[in-house]
Amino acid sequence: MASLTDDAIARIQQMIVSGELQPGQRLPPEKELSESLGLSRNSLREAVKALELIRVLDVRRGDGTYVTSLEPGVLLEAVSFVVDMHHDRSLVDLLEVRRILEPASAVLATARASSSRSTSSPR
Repeated sequence: MASLTDDAIARIQQMIVSGELQPGQRLPPEKELSESLGLSRNSLREAVKALELIRVLDVRRGDGTYVTSLEPGVLLEAVSFVVDMHHDRSLVDLLEVRRILEPASAVLATARASSSRSTSSPR
């Protein structure tokens, strides 16, 4: 069973994947976002902290929380840290899972992008 924080992370991730949140865009205020997602502010804060650690979000004290550029180099910094910490079989396992999931996710993203273009284009 997923924790409330995991649920919050998944919902923010979906907002980014769907294009509702774009790279560089500021997230809505915490109160507004937690209400719109149906989450407690504590769960949202924990999710934001986790996404900040993996360089998906950038928390700027006094200015707000922003989606990072999502450039591969930025995101790879977090993955590199994990890779550096795991010199055992778990790294091989991680790469095997990525090899399975990434092609499928690329196909799915392409299909969704194609269908959203066809439904949003004027006729």
